[in-house]
Amino acid sequence: MYSGRLGIMQESVPDALQVGHYFIFMASQTAISAGGPIYLIVGAPVFWMVLRGGKRSPAQMAGFAFVANLVATPVCVAVLGVLVYETGPTLHNIVLMTGFGAVFAPLWAALFSALYQLLTWERWLMLARIQ
Repeated sequence: MYSGRLGIMQESVPDALQVGHYFIFMASQTAISAGGPIYLIVGAPVFWMVLRGGKRSPAQMAGFAFVANLVATPVCVAVLGVLVYETGPTLHNIVLMTGFGAVFAPLWAALFSALYQLLTWERWLMLARIQ
């Protein structure tokens, strides 16, 4: 049925809402369940070791995250594939997970570094002295 006021087909509105629902809710849950274990096993220790060496810029942290993702994700996916599926992972799974991680790991690391530098104790003391 055509709606003259909206200028769209009414049947297309529920489809658009379903697509929006997927990207808002389901994609975020999928990303957390797929990348979360790898972040906890590899990403958090890498961040900890890098930050022990001193303050790092968001670009440096993004570089460390990119390298850690390229090294650790194929290993983690392979081990998980053997343990869970007992047949081993396919090359498609390894490339897919590493590819998504190559994009989102540096973004998360840069955001983490920026927030970390913003919320350090020294930063708060500096802001308190200014006022």
